[in-house]
Amino acid sequence: MKLLRQYTIALLLVLLFVSPALSTETSQSDQSSIFTVEQLDLMPLAFTENVGQWDDRVQFKANAGGAAMWFTTDGVYYQFTRRITANDPHERADRERLSQKPHSPVGRRSVASEACKKPDSIEQLVIKASFIGANPNPEIIGDNMMEYKCNYFIGNDPDEWHTDVPNYKAVIFKDVYSGIDLKYYGNGKQMEYDFIVSPGADPNQIMVQYDGAKSISVNDAGELVVETEWGNITELRPLVYQLDANGCMPIEGRYILFTDNTFGFDLGDRYDPTLALVIDPTLVYSTYLGGSSSEMGHGIAVDGGGCAYVTGLTASTNFPTESPYQGTFQGGDWDVFVTKMSASGNSLVYSTYLGGGDRDEGRPIAVDGNGCAYVTGLTRSTDFPTQNPYQTDQGDWDAFVTKLSASGNSLVYSTYLGGSGPDYGEGIAIDDDYCAYVTGRAESSDFPTQNPYQGEGGDDAFVTKLSVSGNSLVYSTYLGGSSSDDGYGIAVDGSGCAYVTGQTFSTDFPTQNPYQTDQGSYDAFVTKLSTSGNSLVYSTYLGGSSSEYGFRIAVVIGYAYVTGSTHSSDFPMQNPYQTYQGSGDVFVTKLSTAGNSLVYSTCLGGSSDDQGREIAVSGSGYAYASGMTWSTDFPTQDPYQTDQNSRDAFVTKLSTSGSSLIYSTYLGGSSGDDGHGIAIDGGGCAYVTGGTSSTNFPTQDPYQTDQGDYDVFVTKLCGSLYICGDADASEAVDIDDVVYLIQYIFAGGPAPDPLESGDADCSGDVDIDDVVYLIQYIFAGGNAPCDPDGDGEPDC
Repeated sequence: MKLLRQYTIALLLVLLFVSPALSTETSQSDQSSIFTVEQLDLMPLAFTENVGQWDDRVQFKANAGGAAMWFTTDGVYYQFTRRITANDPHERADRERLSQKPHSPVGRRSVASEACKKPDSIEQLVIKASFIGANPNPEIIGDNMMEYKCNYFIGNDPDEWHTDVPNYKAVIFKDVYSGIDLKYYGNGKQMEYDFIVSPGADPNQIMVQYDGAKSISVNDAGELVVETEWGNITELRPLVYQLDANGCMPIEGRYILFTDNTFGFDLGDRYDPTLALVIDPTLVYSTYLGGSSSEMGHGIAVDGGGCAYVTGLTASTNFPTESPYQGTFQGGDWDVFVTKMSASGNSLVYSTYLGGGDRDEGRPIAVDGNGCAYVTGLTRSTDFPTQNPYQTDQGDWDAFVTKLSASGNSLVYSTYLGGSGPDYGEGIAIDDDYCAYVTGRAESSDFPTQNPYQGEGGDDAFVTKLSVSGNSLVYSTYLGGSSSDDGYGIAVDGSGCAYVTGQTFSTDFPTQNPYQTDQGSYDAFVTKLSTSGNSLVYSTYLGGSSSEYGFRIAVVIGYAYVTGSTHSSDFPMQNPYQTYQGSGDVFVTKLSTAGNSLVYSTCLGGSSDDQGREIAVSGSGYAYASGMTWSTDFPTQDPYQTDQNSRDAFVTKLSTSGSSLIYSTYLGGSSGDDGHGIAIDGGGCAYVTGGTSSTNFPTQDPYQTDQGDYDVFVTKLCGSLYICGDADASEAVDIDDVVYLIQYIFAGGPAPDPLESGDADCSGDVDIDDVVYLIQYIFAGGNAPCDPDGDGEPDC
């Protein structure tokens, strides 16, 4: 029997208001509405239901992008308002000219006759989106009710008052065309909308007309430009993705124009209504995190429940705390902070200072299966908090290693790690037994060693494995040559082998079965140590004739993925997405399990400087990189943002081959933004942290808005819809999902994350029936996942 995959196809259209002339003023009717919600303007975009406070034709209202939006069964109205100053002779002449025009329900409406009697006046511009040939009476429903309500006290008649009016995160026009729904939803203060096309439905039905616009056109970027009396409204190009057996497949959708300011969509020859959809990157949440002074986020990790753990440094005495181990700033220039965000990102589970009376800085963070956070960094404090330590203060700068309890308000262990000179912790990882592995830079000639590969050194990288209790060393070794060497990133595989990257100036850096020998002024290195730490499995230089450094490393089934920066035009390439672009590029390199060859290696950058700071890899081999870019032409693919300023963070997801991008986006505001840490969850969502000086950094359902000076940001970015039945989040439904579910159900393996993605038969539970259902689907030609009854419509 032929397999039929029944999925839903959606078109993502982002509405962006770009004309500076379009501003929002409160209309006279809205001035009589009192919202009893504190800081309503800081809340995410909401769709308010009409329960009698407005005209009966209106079903929902939202305020977005400088417009009031009214949702009715015959279309969507965009109402813009602006205040006209009576003393401005140009604006007064314009009002007098407009007052001669007849009134029209769509288009510009003049209130000049009223303004003649008042110092100022208000003008309105109304644009209506009509859906040609559509269902004349579609059902409009609210989706995802929000927690807060609105109250309307209109006039002095209590019968006209309306309280506890519900708000929703989205509205859906059901069956606006045959087999097609239309969904509007918010992305921060901007509006987005999807046409959701069911299998078998004809997307050519869609025809949208803008009444009240002067003209519509498509620019060179493929964007729809709506020309109005006041300026232009721009809708970003349509973005369409589908899933086939090999992963994400972009569809080259474009606008097509008809007469009378009407447009539709052309999906091209590759459109296949039987395949699943992938939407472009969207923010699930994004928030500032900080106090009134400066802070920086350096590391982020995520647990199985979707809670993000962030660390870095803060100079603020009012950094937000919650159930802290240390509730006040400890002194010196900086303290470490450790914060656990809720899964929604808009509240704190815990947040604590960590430090002593001098300077303390947090670098990366890791989290174990019990929710305990592990942090390393550097401290000059002689009173840095310790618990069951391996070492007490050694003098000068020392590394530290701290394990917090799951509640965040106590220490499991905390120890100094160093010698008599300066030593810095830069990378941390944990193994399946919850032993911590640390790397960094040891300038001390007496840095503690245990069963070392190299027992003597100074001005070298170090690699240290602590015991589970943290009060002893399993092994500790220098790693370097006769010149200067730094360890920056560390990862550990299921066998307990540590993988380290960093930079070396040494022409005699230790190598073993290398891919490269010494290449230039300073190079990145990638080293795999044995489980005992006293020998090398492999060790290689990685670089070109100029300079580079490796900053972070990740490991999946023995393959090492490395990111950092290169200034070499001859940096080694293998099946690249990009070659060297000039002025300094990010590199992303995947080494073979033997370490002596490349699976892929690519540059990632634009014409200016670009720096790779962190990498995370999914179980199916998708690499996610973050960092910062000064390039206005940094490569993007279906971005959440285009270039925002001279320095932005970036987030990029590469294909498994490394030769193409799944998505790549700028992330930032109008000032400087730096990306540092990235982590991913089982559903493929990326969690990013860094620092921002932008007062308009993009937020979504934030815990905090801008706090001033330089703040941490924490952003969750999701790039795809999960596929029901895809238990291992590989973006394909295959035999691996059967194995994964069997492991989960019978062998105590990790649970599918999100759990519902393993619920192939939509029963509400992940159980043996799902294994049977998937086997039926994969081998026996049964119904597709999410369609147990075989009616061609998804059921969950």
